Amino acid sequence: MNLTEAKEYWKVRASELGYRYVGRVNHSAMEHFKFYDRKVDFIESKIPPHSRVLDFGCGVGMFSQLFNKYDYLGVDICEQGIMDAKELNFKHRFQHIESYDDIKGTYDLIFCMNVLQHIGYVPPIIEEWKRVCPGGYIMLMENHVEEHDHIFPRGVERYTELIGKNFNISEVESEEFEGNNLLMKFKV
Repeated sequence: MNLTEAKEYWKVRASELGYRYVGRVNHSAMEHFKFYDRKVDFIESKIPPHSRVLDFGCGVGMFSQLFNKYDYLGVDICEQGIMDAKELNFKHRFQHIESYDDIKGTYDLIFCMNVLQHIGYVPPIIEEWKRVCPGGYIMLMENHVEEHDHIFPRGVERYTELIGKNFNISEVESEEFEGNNLLMKFKV
């Protein structure tokens, strides 16, 4: 899926589900808080306060509250999602991007939740991450079990290989939960 196809996919999906609910309807509140605690623990143990965080594919900013202690920027190709994120999240910055070149600056953490699983060919994205995060952490959560025709499942080994083509990885942690989701943390 190229960038144009991805934009069209999210436009259709968001119009079907409603922008405010894209990415929110799959988990119960209890499960969401369990995931939230795991992410907060990792983030706070690895990333010093005030570090720069790039939330790649932030949608409506669902996870932005994880980063209240950080210099956060959420980016997405879905313009309506970014408009909703700005309306719902007053503490953080959000930016609609037309291309990866629109992302400026450098970051200590790239946070990417349930985005890459929708993209068949991810090397150009990871190449851009190298440009904006030359050292630090990459945190991914992805579905790694094929359940839908729009999912490209990849396990820890495959993501390590893909990320390792552009980064020197010094540490990898992973955790599976709810049977098909994988939380991966890479120190680069």
